Amino acid sequence: MDTAETVIALNLARAMKGEGEIEAEGAVARFVSPRAPVLTGPLTWRVRAARAGEEIWLDGWLKGAAVVECARCLEPVRHEVNTRFQVLLLHRDGAHGLTLEYDQDDDQERYVFGNPQVDLTTIVTEFFELAMPPAALCSPDCPGLDPETGRRRESGREDRRQRGDDPRWKALEDIDLPGE
Repeated sequence: MDTAETVIALNLARAMKGEGEIEAEGAVARFVSPRAPVLTGPLTWRVRAARAGEEIWLDGWLKGAAVVECARCLEPVRHEVNTRFQVLLLHRDGAHGLTLEYDQDDDQERYVFGNPQVDLTTIVTEFFELAMPPAALCSPDCPGLDPETGRRRESGREDRRQRGDDPRWKALEDIDLPGE
């Protein structure tokens, strides 16, 4: 299995003609997009494509790991991904590249392509990112950053400022609420 730098290409000509399934696999060393997560090793992928009516049904699997920032202390966190994805592809003469379209009539999203040689990098990147946690933590009890110093707090150490000691909360203490 070769490790590609960026492109995940698949020729869908056989599937477009209804000549059976197409299977392919490979590995990616890094993502093209600068906003994509930084991989810690190769991201392996495997896809199977088959005609489903006028469309191509793409069934795929991704396995790899990336480094993201802890949502509390901003330290690097390694997160492993092992996920499956499924998408519909639609061939349209004259279409350029691979674009996502939404069909309101049947409430479906489809990737539209023109050339049977399709670069699946966009799809693989999207589903890898969706499998990543929205707010990764280095540990469930990560103490986060000290708001005064900006440094990582020491684990188990009490915050020097208690909520009641903060002058910004003083105005709330003086409010008379009904029923109190």
